[in-house]
Amino acid sequence: MDVELSARDLEWREEVRRFLADAVTDELRAELAEPRPAGRGPAEAAFWRKVGERGWMSLTWPQEYGGRNLDALRRLILVDEFEYAGAPMLDMTITSLAPVIIRHGTPANKERWLPGIRSGEIRFALGYSEPDAGTDLAALRTSAVLDGEEWVVNGDKIWNTGAHTQTHEWLAVRTGPDPGHRGISIVIVPLDAPGVTVQPIWTWGDHRTNQVFFDSVRVPRDHLIGEVNRGWDYIVAALDNERGHLGSVGGLRRVVDELIEAARVTVVDGRLLCEDPVARLAIAELHAEVEVARLLSYQVASGGVDGVVETVPATMLKVLVTELRAKIGSVGMSLFGLHGQLAGPRAPLGGLLEHTYRLAPLFRFGGGTNEVMRDIIAQRGHGLPRSGRR
Repeated sequence: MDVELSARDLEWREEVRRFLADAVTDELRAELAEPRPAGRGPAEAAFWRKVGERGWMSLTWPQEYGGRNLDALRRLILVDEFEYAGAPMLDMTITSLAPVIIRHGTPANKERWLPGIRSGEIRFALGYSEPDAGTDLAALRTSAVLDGEEWVVNGDKIWNTGAHTQTHEWLAVRTGPDPGHRGISIVIVPLDAPGVTVQPIWTWGDHRTNQVFFDSVRVPRDHLIGEVNRGWDYIVAALDNERGHLGSVGGLRRVVDELIEAARVTVVDGRLLCEDPVARLAIAELHAEVEVARLLSYQVASGGVDGVVETVPATMLKVLVTELRAKIGSVGMSLFGLHGQLAGPRAPLGGLLEHTYRLAPLFRFGGGTNEVMRDIIAQRGHGLPRSGRR
């Protein structure tokens, strides 16, 4: 099996890197370093206009929908390079949800939503988890009741990242009487609609997520995605894509590369860190594990069809990369002793190690907790029984 990029893939990577060298400005970096307000700042908005002009929002879409019909590996390369450069990231609207509309949406859905997604004018926040329905997502209770030509939505969602910056909610609602997986639909709700309230929740990693309340919110009937009561199928497809996206390694490559450079110039206990055999071995292991994750990410992306990845490989990648993120933060901090626990520009790596450590739990449960992900790998990948069965 060829585990390296082809000449055409390498050319594509260089094209992305040249773009980022010009597009990721000091102004953009400063804007991204500040807590994000509602909406995008001017520098980020300008960045996304440039991305949209190049057609990079719709790389894997079929040409009939305005896409470039490239494979999922090209998109992965782009995502990795964006991460490495510290650029704004392609959000789940592009990487997870648009492919679901293309594959499962009605012709009216595609006509209504895809042009705005492609231009960047429509951006979805993901409304799945609820205070009493997170890992057991099928227990969700937020409802949508059809009243004439409108859905009336009531309920609330939690861990709703992006609800303060996106334009619409990709909302999982109960539309049928059947319990569990049946009776769930996906409805698109404008986040500025009357009756929508967004409240911030700040995580340990300085990441803002939200709790969003829907109080008799009315949306047009045609905001339903696909078929009524078929939402679980769309959720599963979107989660596969999300897990593949969480498995990108560009940000981890950047941390390890900066760790290597810091080890060459940092003195700990009277000698350069790079001359300490324990530190050298620890950093070498991290580098090797990032390379393994990179190769697995290529394999997962290469196995995708129409921008949609397969469940078990994507789940394996998600677990591997998110656990590795936690390890890099922990090992990297320990190499610098107490100084490694500092935050801010005077800390080792400008505080990148400490922030990586604090942000790691978010990635471990984002897209599904790693404990549940391991069950999926065991059951669907290896045919093992569910717990409690004999």
